Amino acid sequence: MERVILSQKSYAAAYRCTDCPQSNQAEGCPKWIELIETNTVTQQERMTCGCVDQLFPNIAVELIKAANRPAAEISAMRDQVASTMERATMQAIQGIHRARDVTPAKVSLFGRLRLALGGAA
Repeated sequence: MERVILSQKSYAAAYRCTDCPQSNQAEGCPKWIELIETNTVTQQERMTCGCVDQLFPNIAVELIKAANRPAAEISAMRDQVASTMERATMQAIQGIHRARDVTPAKVSLFGRLRLALGGAA
């Protein structure tokens, strides 16, 4: 990937807001940016170009959206793990109850669990 580093010294038309060059290349202005926005409903992307002063609210919205995505994914994963653990616990408890009904009382709880899971006491 090509890396281009421009400093304020190399911009020919930097901060000429009355006659905006509408470019962030060497002949343009460092405040000109291109922002890719995604419609959350249709998942379509669009590129919005403009001065950073005008696009700052859009940048803030995109930043908030990006920050919320991992939280939603983590929440969904947490719910999935919780429901899986609940099902596994209920199956283990049911297995223990079945093992208790068919084994002598002197078999330990861990022995019953092993029996419920298909092993030897």
